[in-house]
Amino acid sequence: MKKSLTSQKSLSGFTLIELLVIIAISIVMASLVIFAFYNLLSSQSLSKDFSSVVALTERSRSMSMNSKNDSSFGVHFASTSATLFSGPSYSATSSLETYYLNARTKISGISLTGGTSNIVFNKITGYASATGTVSLVLVSSTSSLKSLTVFQTGVIQY
Repeated sequence: MKKSLTSQKSLSGFTLIELLVIIAISIVMASLVIFAFYNLLSSQSLSKDFSSVVALTERSRSMSMNSKNDSSFGVHFASTSATLFSGPSYSATSSLETYYLNARTKISGISLTGGTSNIVFNKITGYASATGTVSLVLVSSTSSLKSLTVFQTGVIQY
């Protein structure tokens, strides 16, 4: 009695279908990790930019209250930047420092009294010339929003 060769050898290894399933699962898992990493980077970009804009605004108020150079200071908001300036109004020559937002974030809403995009803080008192809200969002997802509110007293809430 002869046994066939296939019954004598144990078959080992993977079939082509098993390999394709493993590759498909690996691709799905890799894409989920990449997507999560991108969302993390975007979230960190928004947090960093928001913190920098808040710090620039608070520094402007502080410099005004200290009457540095016997001047008032303010912040000019644009869609991709915030600029610290000296004097009663913004101009390119009065700008002291500009913070440019990351490409992933933008200033989506500037809702200040009088429709202005500038906040000037009074010397010594620190009172704000304009009150309202400035909002930063992710370019890819407007649902991720961070806002700072400036009150007439110059207090900044975020």
